[in-house]
Amino acid sequence: MAAPPVRTVQQIIEGAYRKIGVYAAGETVSPEDMADGLIGFQDLLAELAGEGITVPSYMPEYITMVPTQVEYTIGEEGVPDKDAVRPNSITSAFIRSGGYDYPVEVIGEKAYTNIFNKSGGDSRPSHLWYNPVVPNGVVNVWPPPTAADRLYLYYPKQFVDGAALVEDIMITLGIPRNYHNPLVFMLAIDMAPEHGVDVPLVVAARAVEGKNKIIALNAANRVQPAVIEFAQQDIHSDLDPY
Repeated sequence: MAAPPVRTVQQIIEGAYRKIGVYAAGETVSPEDMADGLIGFQDLLAELAGEGITVPSYMPEYITMVPTQVEYTIGEEGVPDKDAVRPNSITSAFIRSGGYDYPVEVIGEKAYTNIFNKSGGDSRPSHLWYNPVVPNGVVNVWPPPTAADRLYLYYPKQFVDGAALVEDIMITLGIPRNYHNPLVFMLAIDMAPEHGVDVPLVVAARAVEGKNKIIALNAANRVQPAVIEFAQQDIHSDLDPY
């Protein structure tokens, strides 16, 4: 499965307990402590949001493809093919067909335009270009699908309300890996008093450092980098070489 590098909420909670010595490496966190950790994580997200600090998350959305259809809309306006938050970009994708997952390469507009024969190719899409137009973005796939398989899309979203994070999704909901350690140390600080644990100085220092890192990541994500894209002429033999 082609997925972004993420850590789950469960892993963050487990890591926080280990940092303050409530659990040792390899020990299983009890359901009761996991539930308490989830509440602590929800409160931490709410506190950060109150300071204008956001944490992105990844949960795959899927579109059920239609044979021969190559364009699919995603957004919340009108009747899109997928009624979901419109992505600014798509990080990765895969197709689930017959019990197997097949990676889909996310390419840019130029590479997609250079595909000369857009009606040819294999039995399932292998490439995707996402056009983030408003109000609904457009997912373009190639080659055209021949079956009603599911196309799974990964893209970052922002937590709006930590209370919406319930136990049945915390194992699958992903947090980008560069946010993982900062959140672990920050959550460890919050959970320590409930377990009568003195916070090690190194953990306290890493928690402060972690919050500053998240603030820096927020600032970096607000800056849209300029990207020079070169035509990927080796994608498939059907690409136009000119």
